Amino acid sequence: MLCEPDGAFYALLQVRTRLSGLELVERLIREHGVAALPGESFGLPSSGGGAVLRLSYGLLAPEPLADALHRLCAAVASLAG
Repeated sequence: MLCEPDGAFYALLQVRTRLSGLELVERLIREHGVAALPGESFGLPSSGGGAVLRLSYGLLAPEPLADALHRLCAAVASLAG
């Protein structure tokens, strides 16, 4: 399906973890095939006990978006804590 650019969806997700945002993103990519950006890249520092992720799922059809969010939730659940 070809989608014309019409905007994007961005979200910030705070994850309770001992990992920095960069460490969390690296593990999401390497271990789960899920891409995100660390909040630090946008001036959002990790808080004590958590990391911030910036997510973008713009221009995805409903089924790929649902799949992406399910994979993200499963990955974060396995790495949080």
